[in-house]
Formats: sequence, structure tokens, C-alpha cells
Amino acid sequence: GNVPLRDAWSSADGGFTWEELEQPPWPARHGFSALVVQDKIVVCGGTGEGGRKLNDTWVMTGSMWRARGERPTTRKTSKLMSSEDAAAAQPVHWNLAECSPWAAREMAQLMPFRGEVVLFGGLGDSGEVLEDAWISPDGHTWRCLPAAAWRTVSGRYGHQIAIVEGQQVILGGAGAGQVCFGEVHIARPLLLALDGFDAAAAAEDTGVATYLDKLLRTEFHHLVVVTTGQPGLDHLKSMHLQNWKFAVFRASEFGDREIRELCRRKLGGVDAPRASAIEEAMLDPQYRELARTPFLATVLLQQLLQQRGGIPSRTQVYQR
Repeated sequence: GNVPLRDAWSSADGGFTWEELEQPPWPARHGFSALVVQDKIVVCGGTGEGGRKLNDTWVMTGSMWRARGERPTTRKTSKLMSSEDAAAAQPVHWNLAECSPWAAREMAQLMPFRGEVVLFGGLGDSGEVLEDAWISPDGHTWRCLPAAAWRTVSGRYGHQIAIVEGQQVILGGAGAGQVCFGEVHIARPLLLALDGFDAAAAAEDTGVATYLDKLLRTEFHHLVVVTTGQPGLDHLKSMHLQNWKFAVFRASEFGDREIRELCRRKLGGVDAPRASAIEEAMLDPQYRELARTPFLATVLLQQLLQQRGGIPSRTQVYQR
């Protein structure tokens, strides 16, 4: 039992029939983690020959993975690429990521997260349950995630991951003392509001549009609101908005009259002196720039309503 293997199999009919593929170059192993992300296969860790725990990472690129014994001249593509890209398919190539910083482990899990790959949990060399979590954009460079945010779900091994409408679900596994978990964790959606996206959209080196593209293509349950002027909107529409399936709402810039009307509608249940102070703050020059659209003005008004002990400064509003 527990004999490490390094064979690979492919099915073209949903698992009814299987075909063995060319052996990958990585060492035989069991209890490893694997994930398909951005048309690449990432393989991490596991237990190799002699029961030795591994901490290597292998990344597969290309889509033309030959069957075992198949002649090199045969052109056959895997399911990783669409038929439209078949003509440009490249042979499969495995790259070893040198010196993965995380400890050797087995029975961990890989999970797509925010457009990147997260490795978390598992059993270490001495059989200890590992509670760390690591994130990588490409399988080659890794950084450790905050323990306080991940310890609840990472301190386990043998757990499973499901993706439901782009949302990550973590199921079961076991913890210290081989205590089995019957719990289910689901990732919370993000609510992102990005104001003045014109500059970020035009400057490709900012990385903001690239990050959003990775995020929204894989985790489309998040709620994202972007405000921009017409030049930025035209650029975003051609570059990203259609792929992100955004709806476009056009709003005229808020003037003093519109701000006063918004305050009258939203502050009806607030005592008169406080309502008057909030309305005047909304019209103050330090806030006027922040309240130039209906969405931003509403967010600012909510921030002022939540504030206790007077009207906050512009810096305090940004920090909130």
C-alpha cells in the first residue's frame, strides 16, 4: 500500500474510458496536490520513495500531451485548450520551481484564490498538522499568507475543495489528533469600489486592471463598482468590461443642488442639528471632490452618518 506513482491518465468522455499519457518527469509520489489554473497544471508536494515528504512545485505548460507510446509526429491536443486554439497548441513541458519556501508536506490542498494559487494545510515530516498557507501567481514565487486569516481553514489535512459558481468551498479533513472535521467553509465575496479608474486603466504598468482581470475571470461572485470618466470608460470597454460582463451606468456629476436633495432624502430620520451639520460637511470643499457622483456621494453620506463625536476629517474618511 501507499506505493508512489507518476503515471497520468486522460479521459475524453467524462470518465467512461481512459488513456494513459506520457509519464511526467517529476518523481513518483502520492498524497500530492494538483490544480489546473490559467491553462497550466500545478503539482505540489506529496510523499515520495521511502516515505520522504516533498516540497517541490512542478508547473506544466502546453496542451499537446501525447499518449504513452504515441509517436512524436502525432498531433493530439488535451482538453486544456479550446478547439479554436488547437492549431497553436504547444507540446507539454514541465518546469521545476526551485526551492519552494514552504515545508515539505502531503495531503495538503491547492486552491484558486484571487486569480492566484494557494497551498494550505497538510501533514509535515513528523506527522504534524501544518497550519500555514502560501500564495503564488505562477507556482514559482510564493509568499506566506497571514496566519490569523487562514488558520481556521488551513490547520487540517485530507480536506477537499469545490468551486461553486466561482466561490471556494472547503470541506472536511482532519486536524490534530486525527480528529475528523464535518464542517464546511465558504469564501466570502469581496465588495470593491474603485473610484477614478481612468489613470489605472490607461497605465498598464499599474497592475490594477491585470489583477481585476485574473480575479473576475475565475471568481465572478465578487461585487465590483468602478467609476471613471468617458475616456477611461472607452478604454476599459475595449480592454476588459465585456469580458468582465459589467453593466455600464452613466451619471451626471453631482452639483450642490443634487447633494442637498440627497441629504434631504437620506437624513429624514436624523435630528435637525446633526442633519444640518452632515449636509454642510457634504458641501465643504474637503469633501466636495469625493461627492462628485451619486454613488460616491451616497457612500460618503453613509460614512458621515456612522461617525460619532463630530464630523471626521477627509483623512479619517479615507482610512475607514
